Amino acid sequence: MGIRVLLSLAVCHALSISQFAGSASDISFSNGPSAAATASRPETGRGDDLQIVTKETKTQSKIPNCSIDARFPQIVGADERRGAKFNLEVTDLIEKRIAGFKSQVSQANGPSGNSAGASLTIDYHTTFSNGRLLSVAFSTESHLAGSRHPNLEALALTYDLQAGAGLTMADIFQPGADFLRVMAEFCIPKLTEQLGQNSDHNWIKRGASATAENYKVWNLTKTGMLITFDTNQVAPGVRKVIVPFSTLRPLIATGSPVYQLT
Repeated sequence: MGIRVLLSLAVCHALSISQFAGSASDISFSNGPSAAATASRPETGRGDDLQIVTKETKTQSKIPNCSIDARFPQIVGADERRGAKFNLEVTDLIEKRIAGFKSQVSQANGPSGNSAGASLTIDYHTTFSNGRLLSVAFSTESHLAGSRHPNLEALALTYDLQAGAGLTMADIFQPGADFLRVMAEFCIPKLTEQLGQNSDHNWIKRGASATAENYKVWNLTKTGMLITFDTNQVAPGVRKVIVPFSTLRPLIATGSPVYQLT
């Protein structure tokens, strides 16, 4: 948000959602003119001269009246070649989420069913950037026709531009380090404190116990690792906890690019 997991190429063609059974390959990314509204906003962040801009696309399908709005980061300028793999990772993440949404709509309404009012919105913010490491938190909100409540989902990607690959927890911590236990022991009381009288101990313990699945949505910040607990994982709504580097430092591998941040 764990994740996670984002397009040096601008989205140019309208995302066809009239055929909901289609695959992610239906989505076209190119540099040509677009039928959808696609724009590049001014840079949203810099770190050691790393230039990041926001790409935005808004697509409206008249039939069956279903919309997709997406905002996503791009590395441009002098670092565009160095960030090419990151941009492709963004493309893949966006495509997969849109394909999943199309599948949901198809299952709920059928290929020719009434999908009026169905929508998907994807947004993001950069939680950390220092020229080598870039950490991005994504949020998605989807509505299906006739549903009373939106479906919220958190996604995350932390990328090592020097290595040209996404960073995993295994890349950060020492082999065999019991980092999930340490995170759980920190997060469970913090979540209980956050929720106060609305906290449910069993719910929190189940959703924040020391499993890789519970801690799959994570990002780097200047002070620690931001853990995102998805909707209804520990309580209604999305919950976040920053586990400080001071807590994690004894477990972080000295050769990890994160070690210097601690």
